Amino acid sequence: KLEISSPMDALAAGIETIYQDLALAENLNVPSNIFLGRERTKTVLGVLKVLDNGFMHEESKKVLEKLDIVIPSLRNRIRSLSGGQRQAVAISRSIYWDARLLIMDEPTAALGVAEQRKVLDTVKRLKSHGIGIIMISHQMHDVFQVADRLIIMRRGEKVAERVTKETNADEVVSLIVGAETVT
Repeated sequence: KLEISSPMDALAAGIETIYQDLALAENLNVPSNIFLGRERTKTVLGVLKVLDNGFMHEESKKVLEKLDIVIPSLRNRIRSLSGGQRQAVAISRSIYWDARLLIMDEPTAALGVAEQRKVLDTVKRLKSHGIGIIMISHQMHDVFQVADRLIIMRRGEKVAERVTKETNADEVVSLIVGAETVT
């Protein structure tokens, strides 16, 4: 049992969230976003602290390679990346900081089919690395590709729990909209 009183408590427990809007700073580059709020500094001239951009660049490259994510140039600003690449940066940021549980809010929303596939492949890779993932989504096709079990909610209340292999999208949607009673 874990009591979480603040976002900082969640981070300390290894719980990271990837919001639907990704919460990225579009005017910054990839390493700056991965280290946003947790920037690495170094001391120069014995007293002056400056950003250690070289370290952050190399570490960002390593986490992207670990997740098999390709971004042409880490120096590009986030605003120049595709939706899927932005999602990959948000995921990489969480993984770099040793997330043990990742909460993803609508991770494939507003992405093209190819980018959706890349995000779902990344979710599968994270799962294979032992990272727990809570994926909040209305996209049944996506959910059934990556989920082991489902918690079905209607109007903010849990109405059912199912093992993915033992149900189908029609049953889940019926439970969500209240057309089927819970058994």
